[in-house]
Amino acid sequence: MGEGRPLGLVLRDLLPPAGPRELLPAQALVEAAALADRLGYDSVWVPEGRGRELGALLGAMAGATRHVGLATGILPFYSRPPALVAMMAATLADLSGGRFVLGIGAGHPAIVEDGYGVPYRAPLRAAREFIAIVRRALAGERIAWDGRVFQVASFRLEAPPRHPVPVYLAALGPAMLRLAAEVADGVILNWCTPEQVRQAAATVAGAAAGAGRDPDAVRVVCFVRAAVTDRPAAAWTVLRRLLATYAAMPAYARAFEAAGFAAEMAAASAAWAAGGVETAAAMLGEAFVGGLAAVGSAAACRARLAAYHEAGADVVCAYPFPVGSDAAASLRATIEGLAQGR
Repeated sequence: MGEGRPLGLVLRDLLPPAGPRELLPAQALVEAAALADRLGYDSVWVPEGRGRELGALLGAMAGATRHVGLATGILPFYSRPPALVAMMAATLADLSGGRFVLGIGAGHPAIVEDGYGVPYRAPLRAAREFIAIVRRALAGERIAWDGRVFQVASFRLEAPPRHPVPVYLAALGPAMLRLAAEVADGVILNWCTPEQVRQAAATVAGAAAGAGRDPDAVRVVCFVRAAVTDRPAAAWTVLRRLLATYAAMPAYARAFEAAGFAAEMAAASAAWAAGGVETAAAMLGEAFVGGLAAVGSAAACRARLAAYHEAGADVVCAYPFPVGSDAAASLRATIEGLAQGR
């Protein structure tokens, strides 16, 4: 990556279908954040699904780092009341000395409804209400909110945070992109080709201008799966499993279809029903899989990530996925390889 091109890092220990194995200790992810801090990464983003609770993990990372930005990437906004998220954000902003970014998104219906026991409804409205409540709480206001999705009878932080907390919104489709341009400080993209980033950045810029905002005030962040490895065939196998899993999620399937891969989504869906993840993974073509990741030598991966910057991403976040039996070594190889020359 060249100078002036912020490189972030997404840290999550991936469960199957990346490969059947035990989770890394949480401390290993904290140590990976400390390594990223030493190597000059712009930011570390922590997702949340059914594994690590991101507030606790980011708190540990705040104590282990000094310079790198720390962010939720993403926190599902159905998972916690907005008042509780405001408390968490204020705490992490304090612990990190102002290095914290709150990245939120709708998450996945299966996790939200089956795991959290919360209805997954009106995601656009939910995002708008959630951001409004959290911003007002972080500004020190007393909140009374009777919304379509969220209700707050009365809440006020004991004290507003000493540091500002930017709010970024994850988006897969144009409606959420436009909402991010209107109400958020940034937008988070995931599983995109560079051309999709170019289109998304244009949508965000146009919507921001239409809302009377400076388009440059809305940062575009893009997560890109990456593996610095001398075993590219093994890496592509893992990546196919990951993509097959995401293709089974309706929101991602629609995004992949919109990118021109409708036929592959139909084939993968039928394959899932017939034989599970391995069968579905086999239906994903090289053009589809290869357009969504950076795999191979460190130089090749850096060049691939640079294409996302050139397409309009302000921050490109490498999202390492494990290759081989030693997940910790694979993670470290990617972090160190991408940082070479920075």
